Amino acid sequence: MLDRTFSINWEITVGDLLIISWPTIVSIAVVTIFQFLTLFGKWLSPKSKYKINREDTKFSKQKLYLIVCFINSLFYISLYSLSFYFIMILKGYKMNYTIPNYKTIIIQSLSLLVIDDFIYYWSHRLLHYNKVLLCTVHSVHHKVLKPIPISTYFIHSFELLMVSTGMAISTAIINPYIISYCIFVVLRITQDVKNHCGWDFGYLDLFNWIPFHNTTKMHDNHHYKKRPVNMSNSLYLWDWLFGTYYPDNLGTKDTKEN
Repeated sequence: MLDRTFSINWEITVGDLLIISWPTIVSIAVVTIFQFLTLFGKWLSPKSKYKINREDTKFSKQKLYLIVCFINSLFYISLYSLSFYFIMILKGYKMNYTIPNYKTIIIQSLSLLVIDDFIYYWSHRLLHYNKVLLCTVHSVHHKVLKPIPISTYFIHSFELLMVSTGMAISTAIINPYIISYCIFVVLRITQDVKNHCGWDFGYLDLFNWIPFHNTTKMHDNHHYKKRPVNMSNSLYLWDWLFGTYYPDNLGTKDTKEN
């Protein structure tokens, strides 16, 4: 676990640097993998039943998404991770790279995911229900009507800070082993990118083993519907509990971007 100490040690090891940069590495890697899989899938089967949006996003928009996604992934996520690391050091914690038993890893990883997603839900809901935040911040992301992987981080930098807060708070609460934290980051970011990939694989979705997990269609409906629905990232449990759930079996209609 992250063990509490009574002195501040500012020495940063190679392992610490890897942990600091882990969200950035995972973000860039997962977006890249999904983008290539999307392009390959479109080439392999352009009329696949798993493809949600039949129309392709204009190339000019794809370039814009790519630029903003790269800046957010490389700069803001790195800055956020670095800041959180030093806050933890000031609070008297240090990294522990011990490998626990698998039950502990599973419990910690899922606990991190649940706490983070609960905070994400309310942060996202605030972005919709506060008119100032909606018009000045969240409207940037909602310019995307047909999500694709590289549009995942096509968001305002302040929104990135808001929706990432849950990752920091959940980590501070759980005090996880490093391996649990790394697995959580992979699950969380992969789910986020999967939500925007434009493909829904139904029973083939590897995340089906997680109860209440969001599907790509659910998040597509979030982008398409004029009223705020499906605002959680990983678990639709919060939408179901707080009245913003819109089932994916109601379908997603194709939309056109101007």
